[in-house]
Amino acid sequence: MFIRFITAMIFSVIFCGAALAAGKPYDAATFDALKNEGKPIMVLVSAPWCPYCKRQDEVVNTLLKDPRFQTLNVVDVDFDTHQDFLKTWHVPIQSTIIMIKGGKVISQNAFDIHADSIEAMMLKAL
Repeated sequence: MFIRFITAMIFSVIFCGAALAAGKPYDAATFDALKNEGKPIMVLVSAPWCPYCKRQDEVVNTLLKDPRFQTLNVVDVDFDTHQDFLKTWHVPIQSTIIMIKGGKVISQNAFDIHADSIEAMMLKAL
């Protein structure tokens, strides 16, 4: 009985994390193209086991409904599988938001779950 419970919890964490993802999954070629074109990019570095990441995704999903953010490209980077990205962009921890404009980082923070400060970051990238 306990094993069934644990299995159900693991699957719910995995599938809930995937369902909440605010952007498109990270792909190096697509990301590089957006960056090289100078497009505004919001990078969400998250992990499916991270409760702050889930809350961040909820906040970002709500903010993305605002028409002001239609041109913002949102990319989800899995903290557990994209070590190359983490090293290149100096990301030491999950639940990190990186705003990129003109191919350069304009702001970055971690564990922020407050709509007002995340919205301010998003506006800087536009």
